[in-house]
Amino acid sequence: MFYTCKEASELSIKKEEGRASLGQRLRLWVHIQMCAFCKTFALQNQKLTSYVDELKGKREVNASKEAKNRWRSELSSTQKD
Repeated sequence: MFYTCKEASELSIKKEEGRASLGQRLRLWVHIQMCAFCKTFALQNQKLTSYVDELKGKREVNASKEAKNRWRSELSSTQKD
């Protein structure tokens, strides 16, 4: 019924790629409500996915130092939540 943390991490990535079924997303949500580590991973994975999507639209793939520092700051703040 419940996912292991490894399964939840893999499914979190699959969910961001749009390949998770409704049932899988529901079971992942339940796991994330009970597991702070997987919740942090899922939040960081969502942010990384949005950063990658943001960079895909640019000709130059290299991010600026300011962007990298902002991302580091945002990712580290999710670990404190």
